[in-house]
Amino acid sequence: SQAAPAIWKNWDDFVAKSSAFDAAIEVLDVSDLAALRGGMRAIGGECMACHKAYKTD
Repeated sequence: SQAAPAIWKNWDDFVAKSSAFDAAIEVLDVSDLAALRGGMRAIGGECMACHKAYKTD
């Protein structure tokens, strides 16, 4: 896959989505399985938000 051309037209949004992904990783709690699952859902949501907007298949 590759980045869609929209990434360059919406650079500020891409950077915001990337920052949200980084933030979700920073707060990932791996102390127990329930916390890990919740954190991974949040990370997955951040991935999908960016991929829907900026990823080509």
